[in-house]
Amino acid sequence: VDVAYQGIEDARASGMEAVYGNFLRGNVSESLYLLGRWTEARELAVRALDWRPTGVIFLTAAVQLAMIEIETEAGERAARYLGRTTLEFDAVPEPQLAGSHYLASASYALWRGDVADAARSVDRGWAAVREMVAALEPVRGEAAGERAHFVGEAVPAPGLPDAEILFPRRGMFGTHA
Repeated sequence: VDVAYQGIEDARASGMEAVYGNFLRGNVSESLYLLGRWTEARELAVRALDWRPTGVIFLTAAVQLAMIEIETEAGERAARYLGRTTLEFDAVPEPQLAGSHYLASASYALWRGDVADAARSVDRGWAAVREMVAALEPVRGEAAGERAHFVGEAVPAPGLPDAEILFPRRGMFGTHA
């Protein structure tokens, strides 16, 4: 949390507060929420939204603010924030925030006593996770191939412990013939 606060201050000092400061506010808001510091989390999320961000910067702060409002009152403000995030997810899907968004949706439904709606939110969340995992499969395959390629080319470095190896073709750790 302290590191994020320092990052926010650094962003402000360098004139990048609207971009980096707000992104960090949304992230630290999540940490503060998880730590039970909800008032502080709410203040940071609201300040991040004051700049009228879009995309992931908006979603980070708005999802967090929706979660805080749901867990503290589950009232009209919670519904408004949740509705805004739903519209934004439709326009710009952000897989990294899908879990938080659908968790907030399910929680809101449960606070209202609507178990069926909560179940639908959970189902949509799992569908988003499955979609994201499926999209990562080609990347995993490529990474496995690269790892096998590196391991096949690894040569022990003279004068270094056996655990340290060089990859001469890639030039990652210097040159070695």
